[in-house]
Amino acid sequence: MALNLSEFIGQVNKNGGIRTQNLFEMYVSTGYPEIDSALEKITMYGQNFEIPARTQEYNTVSFKAYDFRIPGKASMTTEHELTLNADIDGVIRRSFLAWQQKTTNMAISDGAYLEGDKRIDLGSTVRIQLMGNNGEVSEIYKLLGVKVGNVGPLTVSNTEAGVAQFTVQLISQYWEIEEGSVTNGQFKDQK
Repeated sequence: MALNLSEFIGQVNKNGGIRTQNLFEMYVSTGYPEIDSALEKITMYGQNFEIPARTQEYNTVSFKAYDFRIPGKASMTTEHELTLNADIDGVIRRSFLAWQQKTTNMAISDGAYLEGDKRIDLGSTVRIQLMGNNGEVSEIYKLLGVKVGNVGPLTVSNTEAGVAQFTVQLISQYWEIEEGSVTNGQFKDQK
């Protein structure tokens, strides 16, 4: 059965509309108060973040020359990249470098041994709040056990006047939809 345009409009309106890419906010909690306070306004600088994926792989089991597929290894995206607009004072980039340095001390000229906190700290989180039509939170994706993998180069130029940007790679242990954060629709208990 073919759906007409008015049915499409009715369904879109019933589901609250179509999500646009700009309806999100990011909140970082590193567990280090001095870094957290510097990253409070990260939403104003961040762009191009992808909500992570989950994958269910399947194994093949054959019986009488017929292949059956059974669930095997499960995995999820644990590497996340974010493009950031640089602030004029460089605080945002240095904040990610400071967070990265908590894991591996890179102050080589100070006699560092590349020591640092190598533990899995599930208390360090990144929350991506997806916003609804009225600015209310519709659901929160929570990355747990987050550390900084890469703080990319800062692009500058004497021949251009575009916005200086850099990328940050975050490494998480796992992610889930935060309990109690889904405000509308079905599957409100989905993790």
